Amino acid sequence: MKRNRERIIVAALTGAIALSGLAGCGQLDGGKTVATVDKEEISMGVLSFMTRYQQAQTAQMYMSMLGSDPSSM
Repeated sequence: MKRNRERIIVAALTGAIALSGLAGCGQLDGGKTVATVDKEEISMGVLSFMTRYQQAQTAQMYMSMLGSDPSSM
C-alpha cells in the first residue's frame, strides 16, 4: 500500500514538472502594448528584443569576468 502511494506521488510530481516545462511555450503578439511611459507605448516585440539583448550582454559580461571566451562555446 505504501509503495503504491509513493509511485502515485512520484508520477504526479513528474507530470507536474513536465507540464510546468511546457507552460512557457506559445506565440508572442509582437504588436500588443505591454507598457506606456510618458504617453509612449512599448510593444511586446520591443520588450522581447530588449530582454534578449540584455541577456546576451549579461552573458558576455560574466564570461569576461570568469576568463571564458564566448567564441569557444
